[in-house]
Amino acid sequence: MYPNVRAHPEWRVLFEQLADRLEPGQFLPYEELKRIAGIDIRTTRGRQQFFRFAKELLEQKQLHLENQRNEGYTVAYPSQHAKCSQKQIRKGQRRMRHALAIATEVRTEQLGPMEMRVLTDVQERLSRMLFSFSGEVKAIKAEITALERRRLPNPLEQQKEEPPKENS
Repeated sequence: MYPNVRAHPEWRVLFEQLADRLEPGQFLPYEELKRIAGIDIRTTRGRQQFFRFAKELLEQKQLHLENQRNEGYTVAYPSQHAKCSQKQIRKGQRRMRHALAIATEVRTEQLGPMEMRVLTDVQERLSRMLFSFSGEVKAIKAEITALERRRLPNPLEQQKEEPPKENS
């Protein structure tokens, strides 16, 4: 009846079309996502719809989509989920630092006594949260780094092997 009207929101169309076909390591270019969803996922509405699709995909299929700048998304391997999670944690840490900066860089002379007490409480809580959070971020980074060292071949070990000598 209406050729450009879809029965479902774009995220659901993406989920119905892709969820059962996606495998770790698979790449989804922006153009394919736009074709399937009928909306450019790089627009504000398209991004909202895509993030909802990605959330459903993670919760229902345990598949995480990692952005490949200016190209599209790649389905992360299960072994990459911890590293992808670490990336999100670092973003959260930057946001917390920014929140603390907002709470500390204030024209306090323009605040009343009650507002000053609330601000001081917020500053103290944010400082404690950030301190605790930073320690956890370091611990997570150390665990992931240790895992990567165990998993990846050591290039120094490969150099120890002597090249075959030529007989002249």
